[in-house]
Amino acid sequence: MKYKKNLFSILENIEKKNIEKHTINIKNLYLQKEKYVKQLVLLTDYKNEYLKKLKSKIELGICLYQWRNYNNFIFMLYFLIKDNEKKIKKYQSILEENLKKWSKNQIKLKTWNYLQKKHSKKVIKKNLLVEQMLADEFSQLKIFEKGSRYNV
Repeated sequence: MKYKKNLFSILENIEKKNIEKHTINIKNLYLQKEKYVKQLVLLTDYKNEYLKKLKSKIELGICLYQWRNYNNFIFMLYFLIKDNEKKIKKYQSILEENLKKWSKNQIKLKTWNYLQKKHSKKVIKKNLLVEQMLADEFSQLKIFEKGSRYNV
């Protein structure tokens, strides 16, 4: 007997592929987010270090051009930090959306798997009933043949 795929097994396979795709996407997004978090920590450390240097230089006396250079660099770091924070929030929201899609696909997969099992049980019952009917017909035919031999 040839193996026939039914609709539920096809849908189950589709959901498995979707889950794999979302899993890979979630991993990539998480890695990107972690990269930006590390950059944020690094930029914050730089900003704090340069603020300490600026403070110590101001206490000792600083030239105007040095103060401008420190101030401009700290100002640039401030904007880079804000930009990094925005990117982290963006990746976090995208990550949450993908996790929701992934969980929906998991639910669909379980549903299709359940329906596939239920369908296969019905097919097995149907096949057993057909086999039982054929066996009953065969036994009735044998009994009928035996009875017809004696009547002749």
